[in-house]
Amino acid sequence: MNTQMFLENFRLIANAPGGVKRLREMILQLAVMGTLTEHDQNDTEADVLFRLNQQHRDRLIEKKELQAQKPLPQIDVASVPWVLPNTWKWCRLGQVTSYGSTEKAEYLDVNSETWVLELEDIEKETSRLLSKVRAKDRKFLSSKNQFVRGQVLYGKLRPYLDKVVIADEVGVCTTEIIPILPFEGILSEYLRWYLKCPFFKSYANNSTHGMNLPRLGTEPARLALFAFPPIEEQRRIVAKVDELMALCDKLEAQQQEQERRFPVLSRACHARFVESPSLDNLKAIFDEAGSVSTEDLRKTVLDLAIQGRFTAYLGNKVDVKDELPLLASKAFNQPKRKAPRHWLQVPLEAVGEWTGGGTPAKSRPDFWDGNIPWISPKDMKDSTITQTQDKITESAIEGSSVKMIPAGSILMVVRGMILIRAFPVAVAGCEVTINQDMKAVTPIYPETRNFLLLSLQAYEKHFLRMVERSSHGTCKLQTKDLHAFAIPIPPLAEQHRIVAKVNQLMALIDKLEEQQARKAKVAQAFAQAAVSAITGTEIKEPEKMKAPKTELVSRLQTRNKPNAADPAPLTKLLTEHNGELPAKALWQRSGLEIDAFYQQLRTEMANGWIIEPEKAVMKEIEAD
Repeated sequence: MNTQMFLENFRLIANAPGGVKRLREMILQLAVMGTLTEHDQNDTEADVLFRLNQQHRDRLIEKKELQAQKPLPQIDVASVPWVLPNTWKWCRLGQVTSYGSTEKAEYLDVNSETWVLELEDIEKETSRLLSKVRAKDRKFLSSKNQFVRGQVLYGKLRPYLDKVVIADEVGVCTTEIIPILPFEGILSEYLRWYLKCPFFKSYANNSTHGMNLPRLGTEPARLALFAFPPIEEQRRIVAKVDELMALCDKLEAQQQEQERRFPVLSRACHARFVESPSLDNLKAIFDEAGSVSTEDLRKTVLDLAIQGRFTAYLGNKVDVKDELPLLASKAFNQPKRKAPRHWLQVPLEAVGEWTGGGTPAKSRPDFWDGNIPWISPKDMKDSTITQTQDKITESAIEGSSVKMIPAGSILMVVRGMILIRAFPVAVAGCEVTINQDMKAVTPIYPETRNFLLLSLQAYEKHFLRMVERSSHGTCKLQTKDLHAFAIPIPPLAEQHRIVAKVNQLMALIDKLEEQQARKAKVAQAFAQAAVSAITGTEIKEPEKMKAPKTELVSRLQTRNKPNAADPAPLTKLLTEHNGELPAKALWQRSGLEIDAFYQQLRTEMANGWIIEPEKAVMKEIEAD
């Protein structure tokens, strides 16, 4: 490898999105390819070490301390992924380690307390064993689950295929973890890094089997190619990898510190923009901060708008009370609001005619698949709504409580779990109907519509504070509280100027956001290209499991014990963890795609093996 090239690109790659992660991958890939460290022709050649390694294995088998395994096939030179240095040797993992062979382990006293390693410890990649229990009380105990100090412990379940630790105590592990003893000539530290390198991780991911609990099988693991360096070079590799990983840790800590300080910098930039809300100062936020939260910027723009910071009062001859007398008659003082004194403060109830929603009977096919848009919270994704997932018929209007709502009305969600984090509002782009979780207000003065929408968006955090949650967890914005909320009303000419200014600034934020995304994409592509160029190998991202469309927020618990032959993998996983786990943790351990996980969960709940959580403890989350 060209050391200068590596050093020149190190920080550039680190600063790209996910750059430190890619650096770690690159370091490990270079290490196992034999290009990270210098070679010494005086090192003991791997061929010699391999023969000693096999002699060590044979002695263990002869002493009946290791189970004999069938011979593995020879390696076809044409099938190796890269050319190793001439002092190295390609072999198979099952030839040079105990993977798949049961060792005789008499060192564990089952009548005493012992350390127990579980998947949580593997996930944290800690070698310190966190739980201590009476070994005889653990049903999973067997000789192949025991380990000694210095053994490599590998999580063979799909979510943990790059999680590897070296034991620092004698102990026992769960069946999802396999202890590996490297034979003579292989350092545990080098084996650990090899099992974590992108090459082996990709091989392991592609070699898993099983629908319920995808895992790396013993035979595919034994067949895996293993790059065997001289023992002296293994020591140099381990030292260099440890050094570079420490540098990655330092870079990661610096990035975390920058992220911690980012809100302070962002607030300072926002403060200057608030002081003088010009286009130049908005652009300066992006130029100086490098990367800012566009969501926070949009909120800042809306806050400034309802405070009257974007327009100066020009002393219009037409007073807002004369322009909008119906609103002026309902106005009241709100001294705590940051708004110009010549603006009105009007209860939201007074700005227009309010309409509730409803749902036509699902049992009536003649009510559905018509041409009339029927809006529910799932449709509230744009500021103007014209298209909906569901449509109803004229018969539904006549035969239910659903009402037609005029185009130009303002729509809002007033009930549902979405109110935990957002208050969706939009304008009806055509005549629509809405469901019972929504309200609509048709402005008395249509020309105030755009400013009213802007105000509702700006006061989102205030509305969210008003949301009430029932004992069942349902979120609701009470009508009386919504109606009583004061909305600022400027003169019409000022409203139009404010809306135009906000639209201009939002368009600029959209443009700057696109620039950020393009910059991040280019940086990520550069990092990947640099890694591929330096290593000569393409390191691909592993395929991710789909994120759940819904997530259980409660813990899942076992109820009845299934029979041994029953298809109850989730219940069995819960049993191994004292009968209880968070739903997300159970999903991750199951290795199932999310749809298959929920199907299996429903099956096991229906059979009474898992307690069914209340519907109230389920919340909707957006899928990736």
